[in-house]
Amino acid sequence: MAAIAARKKSKIENQGFLRQLPLLDFTATLYPDIDLSDVYVICAQHLVSTTYSLFHTLLKLGLKAGNLSTIGKCYSTDPMAYEEIKKMGIDACPSSLSFNSHQPFDEQYRENIKKFVSERTKKLTDGKFKKLIVLDDGGELIPAINALLEEGSHIVGIEQTSSGFHKLKTKKTKFPIVNVARSPAKLNYESPIIARLVVDTLVRHIKNLPVHPREVLIIGNGPIGSQIREVLKDTYHLSIFDKTASRSSIKSEDFEQSLKKFDLIIGCTGKSVLRPEHYRLLKKNVILVSASSSDREFNAVNLRNKMPLVTDCHENLFIGGICLINCGFPINFSSEFKIIDSDELQLTRSLLLAAILQADNHSNFTKKDFIALDIENQRDIIQKYLSIFAKDKLVEREKLAV
Repeated sequence: MAAIAARKKSKIENQGFLRQLPLLDFTATLYPDIDLSDVYVICAQHLVSTTYSLFHTLLKLGLKAGNLSTIGKCYSTDPMAYEEIKKMGIDACPSSLSFNSHQPFDEQYRENIKKFVSERTKKLTDGKFKKLIVLDDGGELIPAINALLEEGSHIVGIEQTSSGFHKLKTKKTKFPIVNVARSPAKLNYESPIIARLVVDTLVRHIKNLPVHPREVLIIGNGPIGSQIREVLKDTYHLSIFDKTASRSSIKSEDFEQSLKKFDLIIGCTGKSVLRPEHYRLLKKNVILVSASSSDREFNAVNLRNKMPLVTDCHENLFIGGICLINCGFPINFSSEFKIIDSDELQLTRSLLLAAILQADNHSNFTKKDFIALDIENQRDIIQKYLSIFAKDKLVEREKLAV
């Protein structure tokens, strides 16, 4: 048995695709006696190399590759990462790479999730696992599992996105959900990372476009929109629109009329901000950029349906005087996976790892509602993160904004 275990460990550790992510390694030590050998993790995740490293860490902590099932989204699945994850023996859903440009992505994804869960019904319901952990990105996987399973103290969910949190907060679930999405560590420290990735990717795209924008509109003055505004404010003439009047430079009643003046519109809401009837109001050669999730910011499918099927979900499309960047999907998930999946994103993977370990370590979750990500773990992870990425900005633990 020892020889078999040694060979398995060697196989895991010899993966050439593995990145050295010290924050993940540190997070793995937060629960020294953890053993995931009797746990099943089913997850919806962005399948990129830092996620591969997260999965690798879970396997090192005892999780069996066959007891990790994952589904990705076409726009955030790195084909190389997907293949490497499969090589590890992990159950990765093939629909992670599927894309139909003439169908709204949310509909495609919902159908894929339903099939993904259905095909794993036996494993989900056989009751042999000490703990069943449902790791969600976007609030679609948890409801699907919730509809399938009976109540059980061994089931714990995890939600990592604000859009997922808002979907789930009005639903009744049969199990608790660790709330990574609204954790101070994620809100305060991940948002600037995403904003920088959005802006860096946007700048690379703009250099290759025939129109160079001057007037820019940011829709959504939340954690991401406000950070993008900070980065761009000295380069472009910026306006910002938010449904909350105090956070908006444009009145709601003036929104439609104002659209005609902008060269670049960045959607940061996670919701639909432009309807098809708005397209005729836009300036000719306007550039539309999503900085949230899915393709819903601009109802992109209505633009894609004006042209033949597109096979590459990362293509920039020019449709009737509108430039739709990245097929309407988030610009921080372009096809440049080696660039966009930056080392700093190990912060996100580390918060997810902390949530998984918290879910496994606790057996007294009685409240079938959102549970805060452990605040002490957040502080430790952020302090370590700052020591790696912001050595000149270290602050005392008690002053950290978590």
